[in-house]
Amino acid sequence: MEEISKFNTDKEKIKYVMSKFKYIKSKSARDFLMDLGLVRDAIALDVRMQNVLKKIGINIPEGIKSNPKLYDKVEEELLSKVCKPLNLSGVEFDRMIYNNYDEIMKMLD
Repeated sequence: MEEISKFNTDKEKIKYVMSKFKYIKSKSARDFLMDLGLVRDAIALDVRMQNVLKKIGINIPEGIKSNPKLYDKVEEELLSKVCKPLNLSGVEFDRMIYNNYDEIMKMLD
């Protein structure tokens, strides 16, 4: 925790966690840091998030889980084009989708 707190940006914190725990990839690093309250502008692009985005016409590229650069690019686009205009942090957006997934999917059907 002490080491993570030394980093200035969310991206640096995410990359640090990924480098120290080889089994933790992009999504898991974000989830971990979000749960600890150590990042604000991060989105865990899990299946729920991808399903909601797909329903509204935003397709997430294949292979995002194994490609950190692609993951970062998609996350950055969501942050700038969705979260920022709505005045939401990435974590707020992520948790809003996660906590209301069933209702959102019903509404979009």
